[in-house]
Amino acid sequence: MLRKGGEWARLEGTVERVKSEVVPTTVVSMAHFDRFETASPPVVAPNGSLRRVMDDQVRGMAVTNALQDVFVRGEESEEYPDLFSEAEGSEFLTRLLGHLVRGGAMNQYDDTLAPYLETTKALYKDLLSVVRPQGSDRIEVLSAVYCVRGLQGGGADLFPQPHDNNFCYVVLDTARKTATVLYRPHQGWW
Repeated sequence: MLRKGGEWARLEGTVERVKSEVVPTTVVSMAHFDRFETASPPVVAPNGSLRRVMDDQVRGMAVTNALQDVFVRGEESEEYPDLFSEAEGSEFLTRLLGHLVRGGAMNQYDDTLAPYLETTKALYKDLLSVVRPQGSDRIEVLSAVYCVRGLQGGGADLFPQPHDNNFCYVVLDTARKTATVLYRPHQGWW
């Protein structure tokens, strides 16, 4: 875990309680993001470029294009307040894309949508186990995903400071009997 001051540390003692939530994994197709082209105004141009917006900082995160407007401002966005329903926004696939779009303090943002979608798809495929039942067209996710929000005990806070860009996911793969942790505490550099 990252402690205040930027030092990495292990948990000490016993964790008495974990505050977590189950993350839905029902969306398994990148077609989920086709709405970026059909939104009004479109988030992405026909050539794949992200529509630019007036540069802004929101809670310490850059907003320079419409995709960042969607994922940084969310419901506060003037142009895209309901691009994703609450259920669609809580999907693991949507969350992964949102984390990539928000980036971090030293992130170099892309001006096109494709790299974000390609990386989201690769992460999703690496983190989750899926199966296509015989004789079916649908894909079934075998992994369970949990979003860990906090810990009680263990000698430290899960995140050094509260921030919208903190995340910790635990992906349980019962078929492979593995657990994968995807952890990112927000750390400002300036």
